[in-house]
Amino acid sequence: MTAPPVPKPAPVVVPPAPREPVANPAVYEFLEKLRVSGVRASATDPKVIMNDRVFRLNDIVDKTLQLRLTRVDNSALIFSDASGFEYRKSL
Repeated sequence: MTAPPVPKPAPVVVPPAPREPVANPAVYEFLEKLRVSGVRASATDPKVIMNDRVFRLNDIVDKTLQLRLTRVDNSALIFSDASGFEYRKSL
């Protein structure tokens, strides 16, 4: 009498590690040329005037770069791109 076949264990699938966000040099160039002409700091609805346009938190400020305004501090504007990398522009 032969032993019953031993089932093979299911292969272990290890998901790849999340990619670290990487800075985009084109964003630094964009931020260098960005003209900030006004900041309205507010806990509920801060607004920033950049290149003659009004932006609120989470607005896309450049569609090509997928650059989003994510935070307004007293001393800087914080942006993030599609990869999650954060950029800082001092005021």
